[in-house]
Amino acid sequence: MKNLENQTISLAAIYQSCLIIQEIAWHGKFNKDNLEILINGIFITSPSSIYDVYKNIKELTSGLNLLKHQFTGNNKNHEINKYFDSLLKLSNGLEKNEKITQDIQHELIDLKDIFDNKEITIDDKSTKISTLYTNTLSKIEPRIIISGDNKYLKDPMVASKIRTSLFVGLRSIFLWKEYGGSKIKNFFFKSRIVREIDRLLAI
Repeated sequence: MKNLENQTISLAAIYQSCLIIQEIAWHGKFNKDNLEILINGIFITSPSSIYDVYKNIKELTSGLNLLKHQFTGNNKNHEINKYFDSLLKLSNGLEKNEKITQDIQHELIDLKDIFDNKEITIDDKSTKISTLYTNTLSKIEPRIIISGDNKYLKDPMVASKIRTSLFVGLRSIFLWKEYGGSKIKNFFFKSRIVREIDRLLAI
């Protein structure tokens, strides 16, 4: 079922963004490719396929593996689930705020022109997306609380990567909803989603 594939891929993208947040908040490091694929996806606003948004599914392997663990593992990562729920609440808040939605849409148009420059680094991208997050999404209550090691959380570059990961995670939440995803479907179709994860990992 195509919708199941779309929902699973967008779910993996959400979980990958949450994983990046956790890794950088506690350890000060992250996988650059894991974030890059998510950043690239925020500019694809009218995709004809999920593969227009996430062009190389292999770069969502971390998210797919984490998603499978959360669905089947005995020791679930509760912090990851907390971030997922927080992003879901943020999406609900954004849906009620037309001004912030429009501000984000306008800013993304400007950022796309800047990001098309191949010389721009992921640090530069994160700084700009972080500023966008601060000026828009951070104004929506309740604000997302990040757990981690203070020596990393106080680092401005770490903070910018966390805000960037929240932003791209939110993009994936909307994509997941657009393809019919919901928490109740995750519960009832868990085994089918796990089989779809296995299929995608084998590609």
